[in-house]
Amino acid sequence: MKKLTLLLFLICSQLFGQNMSKEEFQKDRFNLGISFLTKGENERAIKLFNHALHIITDNKLGQIAFKKCDSLKPIIRKKLNQDIIGNWKKIHKGSNWGIPDENGIIGEMITINENEILFFELYKNAKEWCLVKTEPIVFCKKAEEGSEIYDVTFTEITFKNKEVWQFYIEEKSGLLKTFLFGHESDDTLSQIICGGISEEYFKLE
Repeated sequence: MKKLTLLLFLICSQLFGQNMSKEEFQKDRFNLGISFLTKGENERAIKLFNHALHIITDNKLGQIAFKKCDSLKPIIRKKLNQDIIGNWKKIHKGSNWGIPDENGIIGEMITINENEILFFELYKNAKEWCLVKTEPIVFCKKAEEGSEIYDVTFTEITFKNKEVWQFYIEEKSGLLKTFLFGHESDDTLSQIICGGISEEYFKLE
């Protein structure tokens, strides 16, 4: 669903932008960002400001859009961190749910605090969860740099193996959803448009 929304956004943006000059289209995206900002919808606003920035980066409006993005980044990152803090158990789908896999794993859980994400596994006949890895919360700089990178949230997290993940709370269900956004290298970010890994977690009280 997330990728379908992205595809529709790209198609609509291209069709709409074909009837405008770049300056007009940039102003339209910027003004729409302002309208979301005034309603307190910072996550939507920052995407539109980022879009306006990358339409024309070196004019006055592009620089204002850059400053808007820069000021909103710490706000939306703090909100995400507050939203996802806690203990989350992974939802396993399919007919084999609850049956040990080939490694004997019967459950997976993550614990998120202000600075890191801890990954746990529960093995058959084990009495305690086993900590298998820890990832510091490091926001991906490369995700916001390229105009060819779509659907950037400014909250993408880079793992130690250079996988880049998006974390977000689904509004209706309250589930934590994670999505493999791409892979970071020394020079670039390779984004996954289709076929990326997605996972769901419910919060443990």
